[in-house]
Amino acid sequence: IMINGKIIHMSLHTPKHLTIHIKPLTESYSWIAGQWLDFTVPKKCLPLDKQSSVAGYSFCSPTGSGEFELLVRKSRHPVSQWLFEKGQVGDQVLLGEATGDCTYDPNNQSHLVCIAGGVGITPLISMIRTAVAAAAANPTLSVTNSATLYHCVKDRSELLFTDEIPNENLFIS
Repeated sequence: IMINGKIIHMSLHTPKHLTIHIKPLTESYSWIAGQWLDFTVPKKCLPLDKQSSVAGYSFCSPTGSGEFELLVRKSRHPVSQWLFEKGQVGDQVLLGEATGDCTYDPNNQSHLVCIAGGVGITPLISMIRTAVAAAAANPTLSVTNSATLYHCVKDRSELLFTDEIPNENLFIS
């Protein structure tokens, strides 16, 4: 079952990565850090032979409900192509429910070690953002103040979320 959502913000993170913010048009939409969703656009937006296309994207936002952030890598997939070439703020999109069992709960796990390749960093950023938000909201929570992130990319131009990693903790080889 897909629900309606609306694109409320779009920006290029890199030439190959698009950040989009979505507002689900239902009050009860929620997710847990590490989860992903099925995502598509109205059939009229896609070519006839691609109208059943659905893409899976991981949440970048910390555990929560309501508005959320996704990062989309440019590809030949019809949904990705539409987002990069035709998608605009205000466009309606279709969202599946949040799914996936590889999640992070700061009440049950304290230290994070994350390994990602390319755009696979998105669910891990969601987990790191969740840990940071939990520590800020409850200083007595036994959330560590550190996480280890290994992010492999083809070249420097594909490094993602470096603005959220202090320079003294960023090692590039």
